[in-house]
Amino acid sequence: MEQSQEPACEIVRGEYFSGVSEPAVTIRKATIKFSAACLRRLAGVDYVLISVYRAEKRLVVEPCSSELRDAIRWSTMNPEKRQPKAITGKEFYSRICRLMQ
Repeated sequence: MEQSQEPACEIVRGEYFSGVSEPAVTIRKATIKFSAACLRRLAGVDYVLISVYRAEKRLVVEPCSSELRDAIRWSTMNPEKRQPKAITGKEFYSRICRLMQ
């Protein structure tokens, strides 16, 4: 009986990690958080609409007005020093986990 010998560890190449200037989204423990680079890319945008396309397994973030029913504030309220805001959503988190398997 043959057993495949997998290496004890693998070196992860640096290109798999985002840099400070690249947009990144963190989804963990029922929260979603966007990097400061995301805020810079959409300067002046306080509310976003998050869409999930199941077939493509794609998450899309679009700017929207605060009056929209599904609008989500993604940054702090302080306009002088905008920072990403952790958004809690247990149902969103569980749906994303099921979608991405």
